[in-house]
Amino acid sequence: MKLIAVLVLALLILPGSRAEAGPVLTVRYVGDIHGARANAVVTYERLFESVAMAGRIQSGSYAYTFKADIVGNAGFGDMLDHSNSTRFRIHIRLTPDGFALTSNPQGPGAPTTYYFKKQ
Repeated sequence: MKLIAVLVLALLILPGSRAEAGPVLTVRYVGDIHGARANAVVTYERLFESVAMAGRIQSGSYAYTFKADIVGNAGFGDMLDHSNSTRFRIHIRLTPDGFALTSNPQGPGAPTTYYFKKQ
């Protein structure tokens, strides 16, 4: 479990290798969205100076897709709520065992943070 987190973090902070992008890594997570269990399938792709993170989060009632650019262990991106076609900003912070996703980090409204752990 920690091996995947270490590999993802290593992809983010490895020096050098600015000449080529890296392979795509797919990881499954479990979390909680609005009180319901949610499953996330996330891909990571090392780019030249960042990591592209994209995924799908689903629970019984909710379906979201997102993409974000990660520099270091955090970054910003966009998320789409498929139930009502609403797009909003997100902030993602990688943790040793998963990631924290904050919706609307700069408003409008109060930001909400959801935590996902590696399955």
